[in-house]
Amino acid sequence: MSTRIDIHRLCAKPEGASWVAGTDIHFDALDQCRTTTKKLAGKYGDLGGTYPATSTDSSIFGRLADSGALAGAVDMIENTVDSELGQVKSKLEGVERALDDVQENVRKVNRATGHQYAGGVGRP
Repeated sequence: MSTRIDIHRLCAKPEGASWVAGTDIHFDALDQCRTTTKKLAGKYGDLGGTYPATSTDSSIFGRLADSGALAGAVDMIENTVDSELGQVKSKLEGVERALDDVQENVRKVNRATGHQYAGGVGRP
């Protein structure tokens, strides 16, 4: 299943700023989305830095017959969380790079065609 993101609904145009002539790109909105994505990637990276914990000592479960298996299950969960957090961080970093590429490509087009951006980050 594919999810389409509508930049207009996600990032509203700031009052008093204008859109690039002939396009629906707004540099301030893109920059705000890129910055937020970068911060989230950092937070997931920080959180993922605590995983996986050291191997679980089965003695913490007392004298359970399968305490070794339970410790192994805890280790497996720790490794899964570590993997998932790493994937989230990687995907968010990819989104940030993609948004940066979009901004840079629109700037190049604006410079090449002589369009001017009236307001905010990303003036050609």
